[in-house]
Amino acid sequence: MNSQSSLIFALGRLLNWLEINAPAIAQSLQPGLTREQIETQLQALPFRPPEEVYQFYQWRNGSSIEVTVEGKSHQTSIELLPIHRLLSLEEAIDEYTTFCEIYSDRADSNHYLPLLADSANYYLAKGDNRSTTATIFSSNVYSDEFCFEFDSLADFIQAIAECFETGAYYLELNDTWFNWNNAKEKQIWLKYQPHHAVNVDRLLQNQIQDLSEQELQRACFDLAISQHPQALPFFVQKHKEAQAEYEHLRAISEVNQTELTLSEKLEAIESPPQIPSLKFRPLDSIRRIDSIEAIRYLFDLFKSSDLQGQQKIIRQLNQNIGDRDVVYEAGQQDLEMIDRLRQMLQQFPGNQDMETLLQRLENKLV
Repeated sequence: MNSQSSLIFALGRLLNWLEINAPAIAQSLQPGLTREQIETQLQALPFRPPEEVYQFYQWRNGSSIEVTVEGKSHQTSIELLPIHRLLSLEEAIDEYTTFCEIYSDRADSNHYLPLLADSANYYLAKGDNRSTTATIFSSNVYSDEFCFEFDSLADFIQAIAECFETGAYYLELNDTWFNWNNAKEKQIWLKYQPHHAVNVDRLLQNQIQDLSEQELQRACFDLAISQHPQALPFFVQKHKEAQAEYEHLRAISEVNQTELTLSEKLEAIESPPQIPSLKFRPLDSIRRIDSIEAIRYLFDLFKSSDLQGQQKIIRQLNQNIGDRDVVYEAGQQDLEMIDRLRQMLQQFPGNQDMETLLQRLENKLV
């Protein structure tokens, strides 16, 4: 199946799910444009996008639904992806103008066309009419990095459709708004992102020498969010290595302040003065793993930390509590952990982070 056929199949698959399970959203999708209408609107751009973009807007041209806020009705576009609005071609061209202004220092910014957006994030189709497929990137207005996501628009829509079909995306708020399960979404997306899946495998095998810093950080994020069975052991090991490296650096600092000869100092400082394991951001990665085991590990660190460290770990623990539809089966040690946190809260009255943590933990432990 070629890319164009794959996209048509994926769009049909998506529409079928919406018509059955979210008819209000399906009905809000605006009729597709003719090729001539698309060409007319695209005259506002300095390039012509790949064929997949034409097919996308021939299928449907964004969405429009009436909503009432504070007693006033107005039209708005709906989400095709949680927190990302499906843009009509007219909206996409307007967003493109804003996008080029934000990224005016990037020479290639004028070849990215926004397809989905929220107030700060975009999913973009990159390419021109020399290619039939549109490479998909994500971007955030607060960062100058563009993240490569999918080889084609067809792969992107296939991933979205499968997320709906499997419950990774689910309806809320009068069947017009989607919530999502992070782990399920990430597992599905990696099926359609072979480049990212390969980097996760390289990470687990410690074969990271060919990864850029951006690729390494993305692989760490994907490994943690996907709830891979090896994620927690991997990042716990990296955290322990970072602790050992930190202790080595502290020892070096002490050595430098002693009355040693030059040769003795060189022997003591045979390792480079850095903490290489921190490049894996182990604690930040552990807090992304939505499991009771990850919370236990962070709580054990909490018990052995000073006040400043405890406050940081409370924030990590708080961020660790992820999807609302994921619950933990509580053991005795988990109930004891709740009691210990409750006792500590009495020592820090008004600590909003800890109050929130206790409430969220109690809601997830069954």
